[in-house]
Amino acid sequence: MGVIPENRVIVVAVTGASLAAVGIYAFNHFYRRYHYWNSEFKEVGNLKELFLYPIKSGKSMSVEWMDCLKNGGKFNENKDRHFLIVDEKAGHLFLTARQYPKVVLIESEVTNDILTVKIPNGNTVKINLKEVEARHDVRTGLLHFKQKQEGLDCGDEVGEFLENFLETKNKRRIRLLYFNSDLKTERNYISTSEYWKNPVPILPDYVCYLIHLKNN
Repeated sequence: MGVIPENRVIVVAVTGASLAAVGIYAFNHFYRRYHYWNSEFKEVGNLKELFLYPIKSGKSMSVEWMDCLKNGGKFNENKDRHFLIVDEKAGHLFLTARQYPKVVLIESEVTNDILTVKIPNGNTVKINLKEVEARHDVRTGLLHFKQKQEGLDCGDEVGEFLENFLETKNKRRIRLLYFNSDLKTERNYISTSEYWKNPVPILPDYVCYLIHLKNN
């Protein structure tokens, strides 16, 4: 009967231990996923309306259906919060309705790769997103908590259009940034058990989807 050399015994033992560790990790991972998706769900209400916000903090778009993607909802060519209004003078600081309440009046919609931005008086500006992608003018926006978010600059015309509406001429240099999946973001949050069965709501800035109750 042959004898296995000591170094081979060590290699076999280490390999076996590694495979066992991988197996345990895989089992736990799939078990947790199975347990989550097969856990008890309770009906808490009926969904009445769906909204997207193509421009962050802009006016909502009422939609009939929505694809629920990893980074938010999508209706046809419209993706939720994929356009940001920023101030170039302040290091591309993200501007919201908290600073400029009129932002909530700005309508937006993407059709056939054309973004149409509309303000209450009926004036509009159209941006060809294919041309925006071709220019590939990448800017880095500064978000909540000093997080960074890359975006493609949508050009001078829409920037001046928004400056006039928000009345920020000579104060800020407004730019509209367009995010796509090829760009970098520091806004990738991973949900934890604290996100559910918790009487204290998580900050809305942390999540891709929000539910509002009509009677609350």
